[in-house]
Amino acid sequence: MKRNIVLIGFVVLSLAWVTNASAQLIAGSPQDRLYQQISAAANPEEKERLCLEFEAQFSESDVVVDIHVMLMEIYVQRNDSGKVIEFGEKAIERDDDNIAALMTVSRTLAVARQQLPKAVRYGERAVAAAENLGDQPPPPQYSQEQWMQYVESTLSAARTILSYARSISG
Repeated sequence: MKRNIVLIGFVVLSLAWVTNASAQLIAGSPQDRLYQQISAAANPEEKERLCLEFEAQFSESDVVVDIHVMLMEIYVQRNDSGKVIEFGEKAIERDDDNIAALMTVSRTLAVARQQLPKAVRYGERAVAAAENLGDQPPPPQYSQEQWMQYVESTLSAARTILSYARSISG
């Protein structure tokens, strides 16, 4: 059950990132064209290759945080905890309130029983960032009701991960 809540949170968060990232790109620019290819990629291997290409070509872009999160999600699906942590940490370095990266790295560290104090810190930061979402107006693609559901779902997932990390580090 806990895993399902976390996975639901990732799916919901992922949908929000795609919209936010594409809004930051100039239509028709090389970044936008490559990002569109990433969005259209049908298989994880192609998406991974394109994301790594984006990271190499546009390392200073604000959108690279979203690319790191996409890579992190690919590695979650592959159960490659080393890569999950690597790209999650990269996302957190660029955006210290990135809820998905904080939750994913916290959970990955806790499951691996590695760096447990960091797992708890990241879990706490994820909960704090999720709590702050409720103070923000809904993005254009959300109704007020949808936004509140998104906030509650995200907060629930973050709290579940934090609880798990705390229980493991106990």
